[in-house]
Amino acid sequence: MFVIFAFRTLWSGSVLSKWIMVKTNSETVVRNLTGIWGTSQVLASILAGILANGETLNRTSLLKISAVFCLLAVATMVAAGAYAFPIEMTGLGLGLWGIFWGIAYTVSEAIFASSIPYGFRSEVMTAKYNILLLSTLFGLLTALLLFCYYGNT
Repeated sequence: MFVIFAFRTLWSGSVLSKWIMVKTNSETVVRNLTGIWGTSQVLASILAGILANGETLNRTSLLKISAVFCLLAVATMVAAGAYAFPIEMTGLGLGLWGIFWGIAYTVSEAIFASSIPYGFRSEVMTAKYNILLLSTLFGLLTALLLFCYYGNT
């Protein structure tokens, strides 16, 4: 969950997306990249929801699969950052992030819904909310470091 919201803040907080718009001077590029991310997320979450309730894969296996997509997405975005975020590599990274998000978030919410007994949900949901707040801070700090490193070039 931490990684999901850290990256989501980096993109949805308009930091990375605005930087790419300034770099490319094109809103269309940002729309296309956002479309890649959103489409991959929706398709992955639908598939994850079906598989999470089936007998083919259990939820733990799906979380492990999402971790692989997370590592691939991190590696792709770090590599993209090393080359000042070329559009193709950034699109691939965002597509992988969308798949990771779609699987991990869907499955983790299913686990929360089915494993926390009634009466204890407020404590767990409060802890989850605190983790989400911390992760959004991490995303904004990452964005700040990117601007310090790359500036307006």
